[in-house]
Amino acid sequence: MVSADGAHQGSPTRAEGVPALAVHLLPVGEHGRLPVRRLEPLSGELASHGLAHGLFDDAEPLRVDSTDESASAFQRSSGITVRRDGARSAWTALPGGGGSALVEDVVPRLENLMTALLALDLPVPDHVAPSVGLEALDHVRADAARSATVTAGETFSVTRLRAAVHDVTAELGARLVSAVRREVR
Repeated sequence: MVSADGAHQGSPTRAEGVPALAVHLLPVGEHGRLPVRRLEPLSGELASHGLAHGLFDDAEPLRVDSTDESASAFQRSSGITVRRDGARSAWTALPGGGGSALVEDVVPRLENLMTALLALDLPVPDHVAPSVGLEALDHVRADAARSATVTAGETFSVTRLRAAVHDVTAELGARLVSAVRREVR
């Protein structure tokens, strides 16, 4: 479970230290803010949305949580969160602990995560600033420091980002792989 301050509380589905690929869409502008009363039912909607978009495995336990600042649905290996300010994040564990899995299929994974976030039936901000990262799974749930994160360096209207999702994720994926390789040296 995630506490009100965003810290991850121990749970049987927690996978500590496992590398996760994460996509964040940070709001820019006035629109997209959610009322607190919307967050509790949203956590169940996120679970359904994640199942429908292939983020979750039917065979794995699925948990939902909400606070006065966010709504989440997650499993040991993946999750989706929407904050009250309109920020959206989705993540998935890398198979085999990362390594070659990051290089081999980073773009399709990023594209799937970003597409799922863009398909949420929620108010959208005027623009979003996308970023992607390779993070420890327990840290992404707690919204803690990232081990390697790259940003697009520009903002997009949601409509423009939907139309360019493949190109944006291809660029962000290439930059992420480059950043990870630099850190490994």
